[in-house]
Parts: sequence; structure tokens; C-alpha cells
Amino acid sequence: MGITERKEREKQEMRDRIVEAATEVFAEEGYEKTSIRNIAERIEYSPGTIYLYFKDKNEVLFAVQKVGFDIMREEMAPLQQIKNPLKRLKAVGEMYFRFSMEHPQHYSLMFVLMAPMEVLEEHKPWHKGQEAFAFLENTVQECIDKKLIHAKSAKDYAFYSWAFLHGLVMLNSSCRVRVMEQTDEENQDLMGRALNEWIKMIKNH
Repeated sequence: MGITERKEREKQEMRDRIVEAATEVFAEEGYEKTSIRNIAERIEYSPGTIYLYFKDKNEVLFAVQKVGFDIMREEMAPLQQIKNPLKRLKAVGEMYFRFSMEHPQHYSLMFVLMAPMEVLEEHKPWHKGQEAFAFLENTVQECIDKKLIHAKSAKDYAFYSWAFLHGLVMLNSSCRVRVMEQTDEENQDLMGRALNEWIKMIKNH
């Protein structure tokens, strides 16, 4: 490996360390309370080191969200092999819920954390988020084309589906389903039934 290649690898490794540390700090402290100094302290470097790789805190958060969407895209990719779009739609819902359970920090930073809109305004277009939504929308459109779903707008129904899934995730992750007075196993079964009912509601609309 040449000097240039080694330097590039080391640079990427440092960037990855910063993003990993930022993921933890943002999730623990929230966007407003997190500073570049907080992130630097987590990896035991000076704040100046962070600024060698990122312009500001907004750019760090955008990089963190990108990692989350990359993970989601990897988990979503195998679903493209499901030929029946209605079954694929259900699989998307199951993947989304599973992603929220297995990657709670990234889920929060992607879909929950309150952050200034400058994060998106400075990085137009928001490709990663748009790619994920497009996969959902295209799957809904296939369902409509094959008359598995009776709807006029795939985009509208993709949004309705996202809203339902996000609500399900938030109720589960915030432990609000405890109001049902059920065991954890019963709650997980409930989530599964909810996903099935979501598909039925869309199909029968």
C-alpha cells in the first residue's frame, strides 16, 4: 500500500470514528445539547480535529443519518427479490420495525431527533431519505398496478404506511404499550398482528 492510499485509509478511519462517537453522543444528549467538543472528548481528540473532517455539527449529524440509511438500504435490498408486491410491502414493514429494534440510536437520529432544518437545507437533495421512501412508494405503486390495492396515489399511501409504521415503532420503543398490561412476548405478538392488520386495511380500502 502506497503512502497516498494509507493516508486516505487513515483519514476514512478517523472520519468513521467521529461519526460513531457522534451517533452515541447525539442519542444520549440530543442535538441541542451536543457540541463538537462533546464529540471530540468521546474519542479523546481536540475539537480542531473534528473540524478537519466536518464543517459543523449539522454536517456531522447528516453523516450520522447517512450511515443509518445505508444500514437500512442493506437490509432492504433482499426484499427486492420478493415478486409479489403486497408480500414485499409487508416485508418492508417488518424490516422497518426490526431496524428500529436493532438500531435504536440510528432510528432516533433518522426519524425522531429534533434538529434544525438547516441540516436538510444545506444538503439538498436528501438522497438517502428519498431513496428509502422511493422504495416504499414504488412497492405501493406495483400493488396498485396489479390491483392488489385500490388507491389513486402511491405517494399518499406510502406516506400513510410510513406514518402507521412510525407510530407503531414509537409506541413500542417508548414502552407505551405497557398500558395494555401484557408481557413483553404478548406485546411483540401484538406488533406482529398490527402489521398484518395494516396490510389488510390497505388491501381492502
